[in-house]
Amino acid sequence: METSKKMEDTKEERKEEIGNPPSQCVLYFRQVSACSPMVNYLFILGLYMGAPIMHILSEANKESSENIITPEMASWFPCTSALSSFPWAIILPLIANRYGRKASFHLVNINTVIGTIIFNYSKTLTQLIISQILIGTLVGSVFTVFVMIISELASPKSRGFILTLISAAFFWGTLTSNFLAKMEARKNIIYIVGFCCIFNAFNFPESPCWLATKNKFEECAKLHRWIKGTDSNAENHLRILISNQKTNLNNTFTKDNKNADNIIGRMRKVLSSKKFYKPLFYTALTICLYYFSGKLTFTIYASDIIKNITKSEEAAYNLMLILNGVTVFCAYVGCYTTCILKRRTQLLVFLASGILFLYLLSIYTYIAKLNIVYENEYIYLILFSGFSISYSCGPLIIGISFLIDLIPTQERNLFLTLTGIIGSLVLTIVLKITPAIYTTYDSHVLFLFYAITASVCLFGLYKHLPESKNRIIQQLENVTAQEEEEEDSLSEGLKEVIPLKSVS
Repeated sequence: METSKKMEDTKEERKEEIGNPPSQCVLYFRQVSACSPMVNYLFILGLYMGAPIMHILSEANKESSENIITPEMASWFPCTSALSSFPWAIILPLIANRYGRKASFHLVNINTVIGTIIFNYSKTLTQLIISQILIGTLVGSVFTVFVMIISELASPKSRGFILTLISAAFFWGTLTSNFLAKMEARKNIIYIVGFCCIFNAFNFPESPCWLATKNKFEECAKLHRWIKGTDSNAENHLRILISNQKTNLNNTFTKDNKNADNIIGRMRKVLSSKKFYKPLFYTALTICLYYFSGKLTFTIYASDIIKNITKSEEAAYNLMLILNGVTVFCAYVGCYTTCILKRRTQLLVFLASGILFLYLLSIYTYIAKLNIVYENEYIYLILFSGFSISYSCGPLIIGISFLIDLIPTQERNLFLTLTGIIGSLVLTIVLKITPAIYTTYDSHVLFLFYAITASVCLFGLYKHLPESKNRIIQQLENVTAQEEEEEDSLSEGLKEVIPLKSVS
């Protein structure tokens, strides 16, 4: 009787400490609000990625005293922000770990504002390149700090919806940029970016995970419950988070970890652990799919690729605006399908559909080039729309979702740094080789190239990628740990059955 009474008193104290649980709608709003800076930053990135490259460079050529921009220099211009993102993939996670997520976001905010001002008033190629170097901070933060924040602030149930907003925001940015270019109002980008950056500067909470790493467990629990609620799943996640961080803090102050040799040994152990390298392998596959599927590069080089096919600049701009509109709409459709389908199923089905449209685009473009059939803008519109619908409903949304779900609980900074480096490397390669392929060969070769690379990614994801819907990383790590134990027990069993013979 006394024990049950104590338990009831404990429960009552717990309820008073937590307070009345907020509704699910309130929690959704809080999580969306907390992640809204990422939505704004992806919108800004879309503004830059969607700006017609050759149009901007031709303006710089006209305003410059000498026509110094060659085609080779022009091909390197879109790669500048990707190349300059390499150091930020290392610096930003370190800043986020040492000084907090807010500090890293303020740095991204400042560099974005300065880069936009230079971009807006640039009259030479050098000024344009400087602006792109500063925007590299924003590119470097996508697969590092952004992924870190979303994984920490968004619950597994609301993560799909938030990622849809983020994916759609990027293409809203490209659509806005294309529209401004068509209206010859590129200079207005500075007002849009300025508004977004001011909003971001005053609307970003600190992460509960970072507070836990700094031994601020009361603040961590308070913020975690305010953002994610007090249901059993949220409380279980909070308990695991605090328990893991207490263990990590205890290990940090042991004498063994102060030895440099032991630190190197621990890093080797982490890198060779399945809990680390298997998620990193899945993440690398997802990043390769995101870029080598062709959707992002088709968005960046859309006007040039379509103009190369249709031979009409007006038709290229109109088709580009239609495709961006289709992409944005289907991103929201994909959000609804995530409530019905499993993530792995949705990713593989829509990816296979998108690859089919890429092969059809390659075949149709090639036979039209040979004059076997007449080129028809409506057929191109249907094929490009099918490709955009497939990738918008699948890889563009689900790919990032898998990436966020697979971040390990330990050595997050190392994992995100490697993820950022892989993302920057793949993006640089894709942005550099795309114009080389469609100018040297033709558009049908470009479509075939992306169809083959996406097919390779499809095979790898089908064979290895696990289901992660409504599962936190601790559950996925437990599955991996169980697999390791089974492999160890199997190897020990084999040693007992087949003993090693000594060599005389």
